[in-house]
Amino acid sequence: ALRNEIALAQISLFNNYVKCRMDYLADLTFGTPAMLSSKKAYNDIFVDLDNIRFLLDNISGRGDQFKYRICFKINGKKLEDSNDFHVAIPNDVLGCQAFYNIIENVIRNTAKHATAAGIPEKLFTINFRDIENSELDTENAELCHDAQTLYCVEIYDNIRIENIDTRVASQNEKIDTHVLDNENKLRGESLGMIEMDASAAYLRQLEIVEIDSDEFDVDTAEIFNSKGKLNILKAFNKDGCLAYRFFIKKPQVVLIVADENVDNKDFIKNGIWIIGTEKFKQHLQQNRTYNHDFLVLENSLEELVSKKQAAVTRRVYYKTVDEITELMKMQPEKIKLTLWKWREDELYATYSNLGKRSNGNSEIIGLPKLNNKEAEFANHLYEIADAPNSLEKWNSKCANHFYYEGLSSKAQSILPGFSGLVRDVGDDTGRIPKYLEELNNPYEDYTQIRVPMAESILSRIIVLDERIQDKLNDEIYKIPYAEHFKMCGVIVPDKDRFNLKADRIAIKEIEDFVEVTIKENTYGVSMYSKIDFLLIHYSLLERAYEYEKEKDKSILLGKRDWVYKKLEEISDKLNIVVTSGRGNIQGLPDKIRFVNLSVITTALIDIKSKHLIHNILHSSRTS
Repeated sequence: ALRNEIALAQISLFNNYVKCRMDYLADLTFGTPAMLSSKKAYNDIFVDLDNIRFLLDNISGRGDQFKYRICFKINGKKLEDSNDFHVAIPNDVLGCQAFYNIIENVIRNTAKHATAAGIPEKLFTINFRDIENSELDTENAELCHDAQTLYCVEIYDNIRIENIDTRVASQNEKIDTHVLDNENKLRGESLGMIEMDASAAYLRQLEIVEIDSDEFDVDTAEIFNSKGKLNILKAFNKDGCLAYRFFIKKPQVVLIVADENVDNKDFIKNGIWIIGTEKFKQHLQQNRTYNHDFLVLENSLEELVSKKQAAVTRRVYYKTVDEITELMKMQPEKIKLTLWKWREDELYATYSNLGKRSNGNSEIIGLPKLNNKEAEFANHLYEIADAPNSLEKWNSKCANHFYYEGLSSKAQSILPGFSGLVRDVGDDTGRIPKYLEELNNPYEDYTQIRVPMAESILSRIIVLDERIQDKLNDEIYKIPYAEHFKMCGVIVPDKDRFNLKADRIAIKEIEDFVEVTIKENTYGVSMYSKIDFLLIHYSLLERAYEYEKEKDKSILLGKRDWVYKKLEEISDKLNIVVTSGRGNIQGLPDKIRFVNLSVITTALIDIKSKHLIHNILHSSRTS
């Protein structure tokens, strides 16, 4: 029975992996990803891949004849929980699939072509490393800037190859070969190399057509090419073994718009960017997006940013020139701490009923409290599922808490600072208590953990998507998803109230539901555009258009223009994030954000994490 349970769990993990891969391929086809999410290289990327044993145990096609393992490193040292670090991944789980696609192709190719019978266990190393100045043309300012914002990723095996230089040259020739042949047909060989090249471009948020551009050709032995560009993908000789190199973005935490000259190399390494005012204006007017968590700039830029608000974060702070100058004098960690303190002040200004410290200071200790009710995390909701009367136990928890969330192992690992604070706890059941014990310690400055946590707990998210609505009556730990969502500030209409699958949907139904929900004062405070979100499936608005057009023949606008007009009207009340499974929706209004549907269903259904869905929506940008 246990073996069957394990097999079913593995099949479930594999099916979800395949679903995400299909969605990634669709997203890759439809456009350049605009959203970046911060992911841990070990706990998010490596561990999630390592769990898909059904894939990894069968990917070589050679079974026990090809034994191998995968090792992640950072600057040559084995990567573990203790030295984990963040990278910036496009479109969350979809970007992870781009990374996995490269690894899979390398393993399959090695299994197919390598003979190395004398090596009983093949070792695939994925080494993330900083790019050294000695590797660059230091007179090329653009190249040096790009290098500062990227990690170099090198993947290689331990199988030495005769005539390795010839093999490397052959692989690079395949990388540079155009996708289409002289008759504009898909080339007939090395299709896996196209996959790898396209995935590497996706990870750098480059347009997919760039893999055919001469600008990124592999034509030098250096890390950059003759055009002064870091190659998208490149084969090279690693101690006689075949290796591949690509690049992945470092986290983008703070963007400061200022005209002062500052040596910001150390800032960029820590995710803090400084850009001149005119350049920033130009970029916004050119519809460029910035994926930083915080934006600090002068008051004079407020009007421009308000028009292009979906191109930047919602954590925007307007300051005087002197205040910005003082901020830039701080060390990188102090800058981040200061910004989260500003965010904490903002939460207290929004939630008048937010609990304070015993000394009266407006400072969040532990999890936030509202109207003297607490928020609580539970380990997988075992305390509910194992209770003699699960529903009675659940109702009791709901009556005494304003927020209550059962966290899966994956959802726990996503919490800010979780891995570090519970590192020494061996028993899974003791991890959440230890985490909360640490956060409740008033003598430790955990602002950068407590405030992001409080922000995600306090945010409210209206979800108008039929797939999520379909899950409302499904039970997890004996409690319907509807109840879980309700206790996490995720608001999904019941089908009896508003059936999102209906063929005929009036725009007034959508507007009325949003209007009523805003005024319902979940958490005792009206929904607020800087913190709260409306997540809406694009097809709902398309169906609303068809219905309204049928009723009113005087509507002259085409479907897209009508939908965009309605989105702009609602955007004055909440942050609007549009979702779709059909890839990027081009040309959305400047206030409207986009995120792929697969990312949403993974966060809300598969992982069931409020913190994750909150961060995804905050990271979303215009498409």
